[in-house]
Amino acid sequence: MQGPVSDQDLTQNPKGDPGAITMGALRLDPAGFSVTVDGRDLALTLAEFLLLQELARHPYQVLSRERLASALREYGSTSEPSPSSRSVDTHVSRLRAKLRSAGYDCIKTMRFVGYRFVPR
Repeated sequence: MQGPVSDQDLTQNPKGDPGAITMGALRLDPAGFSVTVDGRDLALTLAEFLLLQELARHPYQVLSRERLASALREYGSTSEPSPSSRSVDTHVSRLRAKLRSAGYDCIKTMRFVGYRFVPR
């Protein structure tokens, strides 16, 4: 298992891809709505992708459920008119399970507050 990702490992525009985020084995491409872990595609719903993107843009910061719900509302990514903190919890749970199955455990729960992205 690798240690934490250093600042040198965290890049915002690898290989000239505008907006792409690479953190260790994880690569998130907003332009293509795609995520790869160790070069393997990870199938995510739009809501899961948007949550991962919001968390990855702010590594190590705790983001509240309300802030994450706001990110979903801005894009209109759910059928819910106003995503609740409970629906954020559900989407994060599913996202976390997919990331773990790909061998990348990076979303930590901050009880009663929200979630934090901890790259590895």
